[in-house]
Amino acid sequence: KKRERMCRFRESWKTTYAYITPVTGNVYRANCTLCKREFGIGHGGEGDIKTHMFSESHKQAERVAKQSNIRDKVYDLVKEHRTTG
Repeated sequence: KKRERMCRFRESWKTTYAYITPVTGNVYRANCTLCKREFGIGHGGEGDIKTHMFSESHKQAERVAKQSNIRDKVYDLVKEHRTTG
């Protein structure tokens, strides 16, 4: 039986996927800082990252982050209007 090589975290993935960081002490796992999940990349590499990005938990975290960002911008506009108006 041929032994399969495991995929290791690549630094270039951090620029391609903004929320992905390496797991300290384990080059075969990655962290998603958006949805606070850790997942394996040892078998599928970048494909595992793409699978995670399309997962329901990640999509939900993206929706929440977008709503939070919009809410922050509205708050800043109201605050600015009150100080200038």
